[in-house]
Amino acid sequence: MDYIIHKTIGTGRFVAAYQLGVPRNGLYTLKITDKTTTDVSERDIRDGVEAAIDKLRHIHIQHCFAYHIDEHRRLLLLLEPVKHSLLDAIRQKPFHHFYLLRQAHRDQSLLWFAQMADGVQYLHAQNICHRDLRTDHVFLDENDDVKLGDLGLLNKQETRAKSFNFFGGVFNEPCYMGPEMFNNEKYTSKTDIWSLGCVFYEVFYGKPAFVYSEAKQIFVKKKMPAFRYRDVYVLIGQMLEIDREQRIDAKSVVKHVNSLRGAEYEKPDFMPFSEVSIEWEKVTKAVKKHNNPRPARGADERGGCSIS
Repeated sequence: MDYIIHKTIGTGRFVAAYQLGVPRNGLYTLKITDKTTTDVSERDIRDGVEAAIDKLRHIHIQHCFAYHIDEHRRLLLLLEPVKHSLLDAIRQKPFHHFYLLRQAHRDQSLLWFAQMADGVQYLHAQNICHRDLRTDHVFLDENDDVKLGDLGLLNKQETRAKSFNFFGGVFNEPCYMGPEMFNNEKYTSKTDIWSLGCVFYEVFYGKPAFVYSEAKQIFVKKKMPAFRYRDVYVLIGQMLEIDREQRIDAKSVVKHVNSLRGAEYEKPDFMPFSEVSIEWEKVTKAVKKHNNPRPARGADERGGCSIS
């Protein structure tokens, strides 16, 4: 049986993700990241990914099964399968028509909030910062449950702003960056909370809390975007507190979300995954075949079918 790329999940400047069929094991997410653009050593990359595989065990964190660094210094990661990103879910729903009117949207949003906050609290308890929280790095599985992905793995708290994300690249998108990052201050768990607040805002209101052209101006003037829905506004406002020392922590976010939901979130137990044996040479060939399909037999140079 062959390794098969069923579809491209997403692409970026240095990153691509695919749905990969693995013989006798089913579907997985394959992520390929070009590391030639960084000065991080291969040893550091290996140490970070191996520690993540061994250490992180949480139902709302996308599990990494295996990895490979090829001759082109590309990092290949075999990850838990997902359906699409939270950003895709936002784009698929007409939030601007009903976010203030429908209880179902509020309930779904608060459930995602609870799952994201639980995952972030787990990371912070391990003394790990995510470092790249944004809606296209939060994924949904087939049951629409959250999986935090694209981790800046094993970047310990209290580190400088310029750092490396083992799963993706250099963090973070400017519109999700905490104000302290524009001053090149240390990255802490509270910086994750700012980014998470931006994600919460985008989920609930259907648009980003900030755009890059606004970012520095907003931070200098210490103004927040306009909010609606008073109780959710209070939570997001506490997460988007300019003064990092006054910003709430992950434990407080979890407690506040549970209060908004009217019940404590009870996450499913983490079920250990079986080991997966991968023939990486065949995987890279499958990716190459997917990205460079051969013309159908009989097709002419313009891509059409020849007729005799």
